[in-house]
Amino acid sequence: MSPNGGGTGAGTVFSLNVGLAPPKPKVKLVSPETGAVGTTVLLWGDNLLGATSVTFNGTPAADFKIPTWQSVFVEVPAGATTGPITIATPNGSFTTTTDFE
Repeated sequence: MSPNGGGTGAGTVFSLNVGLAPPKPKVKLVSPETGAVGTTVLLWGDNLLGATSVTFNGTPAADFKIPTWQSVFVEVPAGATTGPITIATPNGSFTTTTDFE
């Protein structure tokens, strides 16, 4: 923003688009790494804001909250089995390399 610019003297806002693809989500931490149905799990990483779905080994979680761009709280859904967690956003998806038990 530049002060005193623009038609009214209130400032000018600039936007720059260099043509890069939007950043894909990445989960760096799952805590806890094990839990029963109903356990709240923290997914922490990068670019998680706007998450559209979370699955536990293919079983969709109905209840998840996105408090920041780098964290999601999700409840382990009924029917979940040991396996990876996948989170999807409008910019792509990420699947953990370690299994949630």
